[in-house]
Amino acid sequence: MIKKIWNAVGSVQVVVPLLIALTLASLAGIIVPQGLEPEQYHRAMGAIRSSIVLRLGFDHVFSAWWFYGLLGVLALNVVACSATRQLRSLRSASATRFLRSGKDAESMKFSTSWTSVATPDAIVRAGTSAMRKRLFASASRLDGGTAQVAARTRSFKEIGSLLFHTSILFFFVGGIVGMISGVSYMLDLEEGVAQPIQGEAALIRCDWFKLEQTQRGEIADYKSKLVVLSADSAPLASKVIEVNHPLSWNGYHFYQSSYGESAVRFGRATIRVYGKGMDMGGTTVDLPMDSAVTIPGTAVTVAITKFVCDFVIDVQSREVTTRSSKPNNPAIQVRVSSSDTGVTEKWIFKNYPDVHQKDDDAYQVTFVNYLPCYYTGIKMSKNPGEPFIWLGFACMTIGIMLVFYFPHRRFWVCVEPAAAGSSRIVLAGASSQPQSSLHDEGERIAADLKHALNEGAAS
Repeated sequence: MIKKIWNAVGSVQVVVPLLIALTLASLAGIIVPQGLEPEQYHRAMGAIRSSIVLRLGFDHVFSAWWFYGLLGVLALNVVACSATRQLRSLRSASATRFLRSGKDAESMKFSTSWTSVATPDAIVRAGTSAMRKRLFASASRLDGGTAQVAARTRSFKEIGSLLFHTSILFFFVGGIVGMISGVSYMLDLEEGVAQPIQGEAALIRCDWFKLEQTQRGEIADYKSKLVVLSADSAPLASKVIEVNHPLSWNGYHFYQSSYGESAVRFGRATIRVYGKGMDMGGTTVDLPMDSAVTIPGTAVTVAITKFVCDFVIDVQSREVTTRSSKPNNPAIQVRVSSSDTGVTEKWIFKNYPDVHQKDDDAYQVTFVNYLPCYYTGIKMSKNPGEPFIWLGFACMTIGIMLVFYFPHRRFWVCVEPAAAGSSRIVLAGASSQPQSSLHDEGERIAADLKHALNEGAAS
């Protein structure tokens, strides 16, 4: 009973549906973006489709429990198949098989015969030499006036098939190791900002982010310069990354995944200041965030201390925050310092320049424009199972090459007595490769054998 179950587990009837299911799951993992936030799926797919994706785990296919369940059943199938079929096939291919007579040889896919005056012993030696010349494993036997050489190719095809099956086990082990101890998460990095790397005493910093656009204004590419820093800020690795060109360090891979505008920081802002000692049109100032600038010709200093891209005040805490990450209502908090009015601080709105402005203010400020500060979305991953995955690819590649380029072939040289003290030689062959290839190789072996026997007779 157990043997029947074991044989059933290793059968083709089990593996075919498994491979179909794994193929469809892998396609879903390729088509559906992986590892995004639920809100991103809702925006991209709508409520119904996104809920299906999230409930079935299609947002993380390759780490879902059901995917590893399928791999586990496939691994069990591979073990059962290897134990019941592949090892048996390897033993069978490695065994030496002698034919009963020349008639059996003539019934093979390829056979040719001729007579020779050479002795059976000489024919066996010539046949063995011809086979070994082709790296065949051969054995011979002599029985009075009859003799036979049985030759076979090395068991490369069977070893290749076993390697192919073993590669699936390596994929499974690599996946399990990656699921248990792997790391994968998203990180939004603003220019000049460093954040810790999970599980490491190191930081990752974005030095700059750059958008490349076409002449029509469309996004062509986006790049980030990333630097890995030690705990004492010493650079450990750096690279300009873009899509499909990650930075690799200490088993981690940092992929360029997305980008966006910061909701609370900007690159540079342009403001216009009106007041005593200035022209009627005011003085235009261009300055970065958290820096102070003195208006030329005056003792007035201005600084931008805060920024939000979509201004809103929390009703309970009365704190200013941003309603969204979109620039719907950009606002800055400006601090104006002068010797005659002291320090004043107020919020200035880009879309509503008159709000918070009073006619009797000594100095008025308007928010003209700003250059956004971009953040780069980095996907960070570390998979300790990668060596098993690569080993699986290597085994699979070698196995496929051995199966397709080293077909199993057998040849026999049968020697039987003929008239007038001569011997009748039958050369036969069988193979899994096309008959034309077997015939060509058999003819070459026959030519080598005849040439060797003629040389022996001449000497």
